[in-house]
Amino acid sequence: MSETQRKLSSILRKCADGLDSGNTHLEEEQMEYLLEAARYVTEEKLSKYQAAQFLNMNTKRFDYKVSKGEIPKGRKQVGFKEIFWYQKDLENIPKDK
Repeated sequence: MSETQRKLSSILRKCADGLDSGNTHLEEEQMEYLLEAARYVTEEKLSKYQAAQFLNMNTKRFDYKVSKGEIPKGRKQVGFKEIFWYQKDLENIPKDK
């Protein structure tokens, strides 16, 4: 195990122990930041085309529903032009038939 892996493991265990015991030193905003970082490295990202396919619709309808707020806006990743969606963010959205 590399030194970076050891450090990361230690920090994550400390955070998890604090969360489990209810004695976390983290503020809500910090927890949201960590959650987003964890999702960034663990969850599947979908392009607009893939997200539209996941919801059984074409990209034009997908864009319309995003503009109406029926589908969450895509996320940006530094250094990339394309936006993406996490599949979990789309799972509770009704699929077109």
